[in-house]
Parts: sequence; C-alpha cells; structure tokens
Amino acid sequence: MFRGKTFLLGLVVAVTLAQPTLAGFAGTDIYLPSVGSAVGVAPWYTTVWVYNPTSSPANVTFYFLKRQANPSPSSYTDTIPPGDVRRYDDAVQFMFHESNFGALRIVSNQKVLVSSRIYAQSSGEGLRNSKGQYFGGVPASFAIGAGEKTRIVGIRQTSSDRSASDFRFNVGVVETTGNSCTVTLRLVDETGAVVGSPSTWNLGAREQKQDNVWSLFGTSMPNHQVEIEVTGGTGKVIAFGSSIANGSDDPSTVEMHFADSLLAENSTGGSGTITGVTAGQGLTGGGTSGNVTLAVANGGITSGMLADNSVTSAKIADGSVQAADLANGAVTKAKLAASGGGTSGQVLGTDGTNLVWQAAGSGGFTLPYAGSGSASGDLFSITNSGTGTAIYGKSTQNDGVRGEASVVGKSGVYGYNAAAGYGVKGTSISGHGVAGVSGGNTMSGVYGEQTNSGGYAVFGSNTGSGNWGYLGGNEGAKGVGANNKTGVLGSSTSGYGVEGSSSSGRGVFGHSTGAEGVYGQTSAANKAGVYGNNDNANGYGVRGDSASGDGVYGSSSGGNRSGVYGQNSNSFGWGVYGRNTNSGTEGFLGGALYGVYGKASSNASSKAGWFDGSVHVNGALSKSSGSFKIDHPLDPEHKYLYHSFVESPDMMNIYNGNVVTDEEGRAVVELPEWFEALNKDFRYQLTVIGRFAQAIVEEEIKNNRFVIRTNMARVEVSWQVTGIRKDPWAEAHRIPVEEVKPPEEQGTYLNPKEWGQPEEKGLDYRTLTQLRENSEAMTQTASGSQEHRP
Repeated sequence: MFRGKTFLLGLVVAVTLAQPTLAGFAGTDIYLPSVGSAVGVAPWYTTVWVYNPTSSPANVTFYFLKRQANPSPSSYTDTIPPGDVRRYDDAVQFMFHESNFGALRIVSNQKVLVSSRIYAQSSGEGLRNSKGQYFGGVPASFAIGAGEKTRIVGIRQTSSDRSASDFRFNVGVVETTGNSCTVTLRLVDETGAVVGSPSTWNLGAREQKQDNVWSLFGTSMPNHQVEIEVTGGTGKVIAFGSSIANGSDDPSTVEMHFADSLLAENSTGGSGTITGVTAGQGLTGGGTSGNVTLAVANGGITSGMLADNSVTSAKIADGSVQAADLANGAVTKAKLAASGGGTSGQVLGTDGTNLVWQAAGSGGFTLPYAGSGSASGDLFSITNSGTGTAIYGKSTQNDGVRGEASVVGKSGVYGYNAAAGYGVKGTSISGHGVAGVSGGNTMSGVYGEQTNSGGYAVFGSNTGSGNWGYLGGNEGAKGVGANNKTGVLGSSTSGYGVEGSSSSGRGVFGHSTGAEGVYGQTSAANKAGVYGNNDNANGYGVRGDSASGDGVYGSSSGGNRSGVYGQNSNSFGWGVYGRNTNSGTEGFLGGALYGVYGKASSNASSKAGWFDGSVHVNGALSKSSGSFKIDHPLDPEHKYLYHSFVESPDMMNIYNGNVVTDEEGRAVVELPEWFEALNKDFRYQLTVIGRFAQAIVEEEIKNNRFVIRTNMARVEVSWQVTGIRKDPWAEAHRIPVEEVKPPEEQGTYLNPKEWGQPEEKGLDYRTLTQLRENSEAMTQTASGSQEHRP
C-alpha cells in the first residue's frame, strides 16, 4: 500500500498572544518528531505551544522520546484551560531537565493543537538572531505500519562535505505504538528509479532516529526522494525531513506523504447522498426529513431475516415451541433429561424404536465383562456408606482381589482412607498380609501414603511369628533388598524419609558389598539426605573410614545445598577435619580460629585448596598475590597463560566503552541504573580513534549518564570511567593500606620461606601445631570408645 497525496497542514488558529501562528491537526495523541536541548558553542532550544480549542480543561501529559528505545519514557503533566494557549520555552530542559535530542509525545483527554520551533542561539545573541525551524504536531493515527510506505520529497545534497553543498538534508522517524519495527529507506530519483542500496533501521519502542542522507546513501542527490517503508515488526512510524540552506542556514521542515483517506474530500464519511429512508420487508414507517422511525410490521420477522444463532434460548418463552416446530433430527440425546415417567432404579433405554424406561441391567453390563472403560474415567465406581465392604473379593485358589496397571506412575491397586483407617490392609496367618511386585525401574511393589499423624504409611503384621514392621510409624523400619535394590525406602517432603533412633546400639546401620551401605535423598528445603548428630563431646555426628576410597563422600545437585555439611560449636574442635598423610596436606572446616583452613606441603603439586566452579566470598578477601590461569590460547594442550590481578588501595571500579558523537559532536554515555548508588569520586579518560580531533567531558556524571563533546561530528571516542565503591559494606570495611601487626603476630611472617626464614617463623605454624595435637588426641579418644563394627 502506498500512502499518496502530499498536502500542507491547513488548520490555522489565530490568537491574540505575541507568538507564532499554530497550524496542524488537533488530536488526543500527538507527536512532535524533532525536539532537543543542548549547551555548548551553539546551544539548541525547543519552544512548544499547546492550544486547547475545547470548552473543557485539557489534562495534558508530555513524554520525552530519546534517540533510543523508550519503553518507559519520562513524563511531565499540565492542565490547559479552555481556549488557552500554553507556551513552554526550552521545553526539554524545563520539563525533563535533559540535555538531549529526540521527539515529544503529547497525550490529552481533550483534542489539542500542538506546534514547536527547534532553534540554535549563539552565546550572547538574542532570539532575533536565532536560527531554527517549525514542526507541527502529527496525530499518532497518521503513522504507517507494516507493508505501508510514505515519501519525503525535495532531497538535495550534492557532497559528502555538508558545507560544500547548496543544501544539507536529514530524514528521521519516530515509532508511535510502543512496539519494535524495521524501517527500510530507499533513495529514489526524479524518474522514480531506486538509486543505490537501501538502508535499514531497527527501531525499539517509541524510539526517535534521524540521520543525514549522505551518511545513509553515499551519493549525490540533486533532486531526489526518500521512500520509507515499514518492512517488519508491529510498530508504526511518523517520518519527517529537514532541509537547511548552507549559505543562510535557513531550515525547512518537509512532512511525509499522508494517506488520501485523511482528507475529507476522499473520505467515505462525507460523500453520501441519502435523502430518505424507505421501510423494507417486515418493517413499517420511514420518512424523508426530521426524525425517522422504523417498526416491525404486522407480518413480523421471518426466519429468512435472522442470522444464524441469533435467537438464543433466553429469547424463547416457555411452552412456545411445539413438536411441529422442530425439524427432524433437531433434538439429540444431549438435549434430553431423565425427568418423569421412570421409577426408582430404572434407566432410560430403547426398545429398538422408542425411548423407554426399563430396569437397570436390561441391556447394561453383563459379567464376565470384556469391554473397556473411558480414557480418563473409572470403569466401575462403587460407594458403600454403611459398615460393610465396598468391594470384597474371596478366592480359594487364587487372588481375592487383583489389580494390574501398565501405566508408569499408576498403581495396580490403589487404596485411600482419609480417616484413621487403612488405605490397603492385608492380614495373613501364614503368607503375606500384602504382597506387591513391581517391574518398573523406579516404582514400588507396595507404596503407602499417610496423612494422619497417628497412622502408618504401610503397616504389616504377621501373627504367625510375632514380627512386624512399620514404615513411618514408631519403629524405624527393616527391609531386605536384592540385586542392588532398596530394602527400605522412605520418602518425605517435610519430615524424615527414614528415621532411626537408639539409646545403645546404632540408630541406622547400613552394610553393603555392592552398592551404598546407607543412601539418603531428600527433596525438602533445608533438609539433609543423611543427617548425623552426636551429643557426646568425644564423638562424631558423621564419621567415615575407608581403607582405599573416600572416608566421607558428599554430592549435591540442589541449589545452595552442601554435599557434606559440618558444624562445630566447641572452640577447639572443627566441623570437618581432613588430612592426607601421603602429601602432608591437611585442612579444617569450621575450626577454632578459621572457618576454613588449608595447609599444603612443600610439594609443588600439593594444594591447600582446590575449587572447580564458582566461588563466593561474603566478606573481605586478602591474599599474597593473585592471577588468572587459563589454557594458553596459542597452545592450549601444552601451556598455561597467567595474568596478575589489577590492584588498587581504594576499592576502585573500572568501566569503559566506545561511542560515536552525532552531527552536533555530542554523545551521551548511559551508565547502569545502579552506577551512582555504587560509586563516588569519578575519574575520566577519553581517547579519540581514527583521526585528529579534540574531545572533552562536556557534562559530568549525573543521573547515571555523562556527555562527551568533540570539535567535529561523528568522531569515535574510547572512554574510561573509574569510581570508588560507596555501598554500605564498602563504607564500613575500608581496606587498611598499611597495618601494624598485633602483639601475638609480631616476629612472624605470612611467607617465611620467601623471606629466608625458618618454618617456625610462619604465622600459622603455632596454630596448625595446636590444632593437629588436638585432632590426634580426639581421634585416639574417639577410636577407643567405638564399639566393634561388623
């Protein structure tokens, strides 16, 4: 679709105030496509006029749309009395305190007329010497969308040096719906032929964008047009052009082609020729002047006049539809209700010709039954509200009741009791009370779920031998499993899967020759797969001994959970203690002096600690040195590459990037929204890239942004900003650059070997010796008190 004819915005409102004439289209959602405010050698300003032609106050909200995506733009609200014209000088700075360029969106509860002048005013000069151009407000409804085109005419620029051409020309667009879109720009000569390659702009929500035509097409344009088409996305755009004579700097605004349908002369709404109304079939009345009334004639409305499904049941009176009114086959079984005619216990059936009431079972299920149930419902559902059994099965040769399921996660027999009874209960004097066999890899032969605090998930009793087992009851549980399967499996989402308690023996003992002796797993937050607790000062919560493998091994795939967790509240103990006698490496977790302590031997391959993955330190980190170590990029199989960390005495943060200044020589660097909340004492570095030019920081950091200014347009600048942390933790924990060692550390070294001192001079030597002696004493005491293990 091509949006055709070009026309001038013709509505003119005369006002008595000393200001420019307002022209344009009134509306409730209007765009000024080019506004701005900037300081510098030749400052830019924008004056906006808003006229309220209605008899009611207009509540108006202005939105500033920068040259970027604007999903949540800044806003300013004002109320304009009826018939009043409100003028806003330097509108962008006044309303939004911004030094930036873009567009304005004006939304009002009444139709308003909006216009503007954007102009440059040299320092020390008055308004009479300013140079600028007029923009009329364009309603959002004039924007073009996907598959639609418009044109900007009068393109003239014959040199890449804008000052060498008679005119310089810019084109721009602004998105109006809050959605993204793709805009394709094509250069067209006076014959209508496309010249050169098109340019593409990807616009974000309510983004304003403009550029010089030579930058877009790179060729001479003595008399050309720019065709603008929305080629992707759901957004819509208003387009505009700006032509400036290089000698006088006289600017002209060039509007887009607007759709013919926007003109009254081409609108279907104003071209009708109806002079009277004549009643048609089923209607009476009419006339050629005054109020015209139509009514239903005596013949009424026939079925041919009704649209399908237009008469609903609510529109039909009770008893008004007779049998003769219904077409054959019009009433289906879904429309029938079993009301009247039948007696208790009877069902509605058929004798082959008619529907009849008949005794239950006449034509119903017969046993044995070889049919099948529905895909989701029950085949049989039986309820007994008395004291008997809902289903009772008895057999002298086989199973009394047997259920079989071939669906994963479903039970062959499922029992549920919401009271204090049993979901499934089996009693036997010689065999199994309940026997369950499962062929599924992860399913249970017998599975019980218990929601009453006084019952058991599964209860089994054998009256022949007097033995019994409870799962989830007072006793722990006992089970025997074969082929690496589980003897007893307990699962819980809030309490314990399996709990064992003993006053003299073992709470839970597991022994295996093929799989895990004891395996614990939980899906509950802050619960342990295996948890051990010992109230004796010389015992262990969890202890593991191994002659060949791991003494204690822990693995966790849960978020924020530990594979092995140890806690010690005794000042001379530790949560976890490990020692390797082969390499001399040892470590303490949760000890008296350190939360974690690791000591490596002099062996070059010995490590005090090794972390494979992300590590978080919630507090200050001090070290003798630091570096990254990676596989060498040029020889990753045979070499490593090291770089040392960048160090600073004052908690410095570094930020950098590259930016290109616009045609006014300005670039706005947007920093993260948390930048000023985190940093203070800013420092700047600017480096010009590609050509000789000058660059300065024109506006320092404010509202998480700063402005770079160059003495030429479109200069690439590499920038770096540093800041000092000022967050609460940093302010409370400044790094001491120099510190006197405390009395107990006087004469010691962090690294005695590197200073040519003996090992005994090390800061940790005495602490490590004391901890090792405590460890050996506690190990001997604990080992002597352990009972014999099978």
